[in-house]
Amino acid sequence: MKTKHNLLGASLLGSQLLASAPAPAASLTSTPFGRLADGRAVTRYTLTARNGVRVRFISYGGIITDVTAPDRQGRPGHLVLGFATLREYETKNAQGELYFGALLGRYTGSHKSWNRSYQ
Repeated sequence: MKTKHNLLGASLLGSQLLASAPAPAASLTSTPFGRLADGRAVTRYTLTARNGVRVRFISYGGIITDVTAPDRQGRPGHLVLGFATLREYETKNAQGELYFGALLGRYTGSHKSWNRSYQ
């Protein structure tokens, strides 16, 4: 259930980023990103806008692994910090509490008094 909410949140964020594109055309693709230590498969999704903005996120916590956008000269630039492998997201985030690319914090949904709605 958490994965569905995380993917929904990541999709909404990506949609908002792509909404600023001058042309409505965008693409969404998916590729395998690896397997967690417990064997669950993780997928990487790539949202690409016609204007060159690309957002990549994984189904493990909705982590944004890459945001690339063209600069004034049209050269692509990376805008977020991240790890190269799924294993690093799984282990280094937990060790150092870095949470690179985390769309949702580690305490999301853990407090009964918090109200949250998804539209």
